[in-house]
Amino acid sequence: MRLIYLLAVLAAMAQFASAGVLASRFNYSTGSTYHLLESTTWTASQAEARRLGGDLVTIDDLDENNWVYDTFTPLVADAGGLWIGLNDVANEGAFEWVSGEPVTFTNWTASEPNNSGPQGAENFAHIVTKPFLNFVLGEWNDVADNAAMRYGVVEVPGFIQNGSFETPDVSPGRLFGFGDSIGGWNVVSGNTAFLIDQVTNTGEPVDGNQFIEIHGDTIQQTVTGLKVGQRYKLTYYATARTLPDYFGSGSIIATIGGETDHYDYFLPSGSYLYNSPVSPWARRDVEFIAADTTASLTFSGTAAGPLGAIDAVRITAVPEPSTAAIFLLGGMLGMAIRPKRNASAITRPLVK
Repeated sequence: MRLIYLLAVLAAMAQFASAGVLASRFNYSTGSTYHLLESTTWTASQAEARRLGGDLVTIDDLDENNWVYDTFTPLVADAGGLWIGLNDVANEGAFEWVSGEPVTFTNWTASEPNNSGPQGAENFAHIVTKPFLNFVLGEWNDVADNAAMRYGVVEVPGFIQNGSFETPDVSPGRLFGFGDSIGGWNVVSGNTAFLIDQVTNTGEPVDGNQFIEIHGDTIQQTVTGLKVGQRYKLTYYATARTLPDYFGSGSIIATIGGETDHYDYFLPSGSYLYNSPVSPWARRDVEFIAADTTASLTFSGTAAGPLGAIDAVRITAVPEPSTAAIFLLGGMLGMAIRPKRNASAITRPLVK
């Protein structure tokens, strides 16, 4: 019986770890991860956003607005709107982002915001996803704090600069050496870090147009904005290619927060293909707990063997368990470990 309870505890933990999230997408243009939540109120959506390590989305320009609309609207056919972080709860008419970022872009539909509706004060903004009156799809409207088939979009900011290696723009490629900066990355050892542009090379990056090779090199970036004690996940993609004199075994080593990940590869001499990764891109995930608000992230490539390459580097916060999950876990663990009563020790009343 105790085993059954323990299995139930594990199942409950898995359920609550993803409760409320319908889909997640990463935007390489903004460097943020976005989560689509189940339909609920703006207030409940924002509470879930904080648990996930972010806020309801702050939209900085039309490109981001269109990306959010195009990405998530098809996933919820019945959506009455997508909650965003804009609100005027503190001061009527003075809309502000819940993230605290300044309002530099708005996309209100005609005659909005008007704080006029049948359900009371309209203090919360959403992206219009369903035809109604003269509203333009993809623009914004203010509404009251009710579910009404509205789905929150959470933005969890990224912590990596130039994780897709799109800066600087190179064609066909460019070597970087010790002391050079590569759009937020620093070459701290070696002289052959090679930024490659897929336009003139047959290798295809995971995202964007460029990726970087590190062969006997180490690149480093100081990650900032971490929360002490929070668990984070480093994700990156790795591959390797050969040249006539570069084959055999090699490794890429990622290090952050006291954790290390090795991507090991082997390519025989006959696998040579000019300027093309011949090993499929492999996704790598490394979790670490922040001991400080900053952490040093390094990638090192061995000098011998094929040419190792990386792309699509990002760090995201691992969501904390919800309060409900904690209470459920505590209760079920209590039931699981409670000593079984000894029937022989039970004192029964005497029957006269």
